Amino acid sequence: QRSAPSAPEVLATAALPLGAVYVFNAKTASSAIRRALTGFAGGIAPPVLGRAAYPRLTWFSFVRDPLERLVSAFFEVHRDARQRDACGDARAPPAAPRAPEDVDGPGPGRGFCGAGVNPHRAAAAGDEAAHKLVLARFEAMLEALEVGEFRNQHTEPQAERLLLRPDSGTVDFIGDLADFEEGWQELATLQAALFGASLPEPPVRRHRTQPELYRLLNVSSLPASLVRRACRLYRTDYCCLGLAIPR
Repeated sequence: QRSAPSAPEVLATAALPLGAVYVFNAKTASSAIRRALTGFAGGIAPPVLGRAAYPRLTWFSFVRDPLERLVSAFFEVHRDARQRDACGDARAPPAAPRAPEDVDGPGPGRGFCGAGVNPHRAAAAGDEAAHKLVLARFEAMLEALEVGEFRNQHTEPQAERLLLRPDSGTVDFIGDLADFEEGWQELATLQAALFGASLPEPPVRRHRTQPELYRLLNVSSLPASLVRRACRLYRTDYCCLGLAIPR
């Protein structure tokens, strides 16, 4: 489901037996968490569009270092999947024409999609030339985000979704993906004390980015100039969520 920082809705799922409402935050183990919550028969309410629906439950989410999340999101929006393939060039060659609703971005050759190369198509090369092409696409996408020409739920500032929307208020519990199991256990202790609920074991993250993609592009390989620009773009995340600022 697409979203933008100005969107009025908060995408969330209520697990009633657990006394918890998970607020969706892309690229922070969101699929694993939602999969864990669906194990409670009859306990999953329809998608929640505002905090008023379940004001007494614990609203929770997890956050991730903005730079790591941005690189992961860059790979995600270029995947060959419905509402993922921002440029319509994930398939090589295309198995079928891309319908407009299947391209969640500028489209083939347009906007930032005209720069560099799709990382999923360059992964096989794995050399310096491939890195430069992928970096060029990444920088072009970053510029599109900076000027507001591209918006996607995977690149949306996390503080926008979790703290700054009037219909969600402040999320009660925010864990850090870097210490996911520790945060999940802390949440479990909280829910046991408040509701006598037993959370499942920490969800296993299955949909991890392919290692060969990170060999092409990762946080350590980003030029300092791009790191500074990304930090400015996500300054509300660093400020409001208390995440460590890169040095």
